[in-house]
Amino acid sequence: MSEWQSAPSHNKAKKKRAFVGNLNFSSNEKVEEKVRELFSRSAIPISGLEIVPLKQPNTKCYALVQCDVPMAIKCLDGLRFDGNVLSVKHEKKQTNNKKKGMGFGGSWATPSSTGASRSKKPLQKVKSSPQTALDSTKVAETHLSNALEQMNVTSTKGAVSKVDDISAFHSKCKVSLSQLMQDYGDYDPDYEKMKAMNISSETSNSSQKTISSEQKPYENSGMLVPNGQAPIHIEIVSFGFKYSVPPQAREGWSHSNPLSPFDLRDLPRCPHHVAKLSGLSHKVKRAMLSLDLGSIDGGSDSEDEDNGERDDKPVRVNPLVSRCEDVAKTIMNALEQAINEADHGYANPLEMKIFLGSEYGRHRSVVLCENLGQKIRSLLRANEGFRISQPVSVSTRHRDVDQNHRDEEAFGTDLRRKHEAEVRRKKKQDWLEGNDDGW
Repeated sequence: MSEWQSAPSHNKAKKKRAFVGNLNFSSNEKVEEKVRELFSRSAIPISGLEIVPLKQPNTKCYALVQCDVPMAIKCLDGLRFDGNVLSVKHEKKQTNNKKKGMGFGGSWATPSSTGASRSKKPLQKVKSSPQTALDSTKVAETHLSNALEQMNVTSTKGAVSKVDDISAFHSKCKVSLSQLMQDYGDYDPDYEKMKAMNISSETSNSSQKTISSEQKPYENSGMLVPNGQAPIHIEIVSFGFKYSVPPQAREGWSHSNPLSPFDLRDLPRCPHHVAKLSGLSHKVKRAMLSLDLGSIDGGSDSEDEDNGERDDKPVRVNPLVSRCEDVAKTIMNALEQAINEADHGYANPLEMKIFLGSEYGRHRSVVLCENLGQKIRSLLRANEGFRISQPVSVSTRHRDVDQNHRDEEAFGTDLRRKHEAEVRRKKKQDWLEGNDDGW
């Protein structure tokens, strides 16, 4: 028997053993070799090993290992080994005192004939001496070094198991902190040199840096954040005066309601050829945001433009676009005031609502609401002068776009009727002029 199975003399107290259960049994030699390899990879020295196969079922066995029992329980209990989950516990003392006439009870499963013969066979007695102790320590060191080398080989192949992770953890515990930081890349040896150079450059060029900081544009200063992730949220709501003003707009002034509802009924209406669609349609947006929309109200300036005064006058801007820019500036001022004066932010969240109203809340207010949302988002992305110092999100909502409209004006029927009447009048006039020329 090898000196791993050497037992101390009876004069000394018997060493504690660990119970390793749920092992697959093929033969005693193979199971013993697997258990030794398992303990060697975990860096737990073994001074004795006993394999006991179970009678029922005959494919299982358990091992009694003389080692550091608390360390074995801590490292190996619950570990998956050879397709099974190991159960590592303290060895329980078997009681051989069985009461006669009792047909029940029993503690451990009855071992097989071979296992019984091995279990009854006493361990080889070896005289304890300093030389045997030194030999056992040398053997343990050689097994530990072999286990570490095997762990390195398996890690290079890419097949690292949980047992290798435990042995790697034990090996890493013995490495210094500086070496660990170098391995994981957190330690930069040139960081101190770079820091010293930066400090020297800051002290020498402090005046130049102040001038350059004033001229340097703000980088990555955008305060636009996705909806639901910002402490300040702006909701732009479109509505129709035909269906009453929202009750939130009548609660009085507050930072959540800083502006009174914007009346857009003075803006030009939607053209008749797309009025049957809502303001969410791209055709309606394109028609209402075009530059020639201002000519719908009349052509009083057409004669002056034909007289050669077109270059002296400024370029005409779409009234919806100009109104959108004015409203966006007003909202940004109110937002800046809420952040700077009322300290709204993560500690004091704010939900600001802006109301835009047209006659039916179907065309003008909807188009202006969507265009205004895009305008405010672009201003928050640019954040010129770093006016906004807190993250802000923007959303739009249309209250009356899907209302059950019953008036003809909501669908532009009156404008279509006027257009058709004008077309008939022009055709009649052209016919009369043609007849006059014929006579």
